[in-house]
Amino acid sequence: MANACWLKYSDVDKETLIENLTLFFNQEFDELEQYNINVNNTKTWNREDVINNTNLENCINAIQKIQYKGFDYKYLAYDKVIVEGHRIGYIDQISEKNPAITVTKKSRKSSFSTASLAYLPIEKCYMSTTDSAYAFLLKYNGKYNLNTSLLPYKAEPEDLFYYIFGILSSNKYRDRYNELLLKDYPHIPITENGALFKEMSSLGKEISNYYQLDTSISKKFKASNHDSELWKVKNPFYDEKKQRIYINNNENSPYIEGVTSDIWNFSIGQINQIEQFLKARTYSEIKTIKTLNRGLNQEEITYILKLCTVFDNILEISKKIDEIYIKIDH
Repeated sequence: MANACWLKYSDVDKETLIENLTLFFNQEFDELEQYNINVNNTKTWNREDVINNTNLENCINAIQKIQYKGFDYKYLAYDKVIVEGHRIGYIDQISEKNPAITVTKKSRKSSFSTASLAYLPIEKCYMSTTDSAYAFLLKYNGKYNLNTSLLPYKAEPEDLFYYIFGILSSNKYRDRYNELLLKDYPHIPITENGALFKEMSSLGKEISNYYQLDTSISKKFKASNHDSELWKVKNPFYDEKKQRIYINNNENSPYIEGVTSDIWNFSIGQINQIEQFLKARTYSEIKTIKTLNRGLNQEEITYILKLCTVFDNILEISKKIDEIYIKIDH
């Protein structure tokens, strides 16, 4: 539920984004074109209008982190003048204290895998390159976005929010209703048993904490002690036997160890999450879009370790959710 393509005012590296914005407002369009950044006018976006109605300082001050293709992130100049097809006033209400359940109405995938939880603003293809994402906020304009009056027991709107997310996180629910989930918004079975409702809501809240990266890094996962210059992503691959993610396909490659195949294969919308994060930061000596002209920094390496921890926990909690789900929808 956002715009289609934000390449000209977003980047995985904040400093690169600022450099590109500077070139844009200096009207050095030819140089941007050399980096494969298209700033030509479209039916809904006009660069002259942007330059006349905002400025570099405004756009730099508006830069914020957004979620991108699941657990990946990038930096966006979220100025309503420069952002094409923005949803400022809705999408920007997503936050750690006001998360949004995200789903697709229809999916072109063979199996349903497009349900997640956002804690930062998102873009249209947040969960899939082929399917649009729809975000359902916990609160809209400060008021709860759910009605609990029809439930046969007392429950707070927040309890219902996490109950819904718990159901959506059940693999058994996804398998059972796969055909329907690919054609329409998810339909959520509501239990008449208040105790089961509370159990599912509690697990939904627990798993949502990991979707918001609210955890410390597990000691299971470690990064090799290589010089930062070697953390230049070129050909990342996974070695199942050694349970390692290698940044490059050579003997000197840095690696993350302790990673099971289930963690490596963890995906949203059939996008392998760790592989997506790495490939979005592919190293290039020449500055160009969708690459980095540096190695991964410590913050990015730490983020990969945190993703490993998060996916490990999500996989375990999903099993508990399945146990409650079969008692609710049998």
